[in-house]
Amino acid sequence: MIDQIEITPDDVFIDLGSGVGQVVLQMAAATPIKICFGIERADVPSKYAENMDINFRTWMRWFGKKIGDYQL
Repeated sequence: MIDQIEITPDDVFIDLGSGVGQVVLQMAAATPIKICFGIERADVPSKYAENMDINFRTWMRWFGKKIGDYQL
């Protein structure tokens, strides 16, 4: 779906009900987007999202990949 839309460095992505944040992380890694936000109210997915954030940053750094700004 990401390749179906034209995303610019001025765009902001907001995922309401983002679960563990996979779509937000994919957008931050694969597009030139300005910033991505993931919003999740449920406790369990929110806790998993915190771990996803840590692991994602670690692995992206390990592989030398650049990521855009995001917040889960």
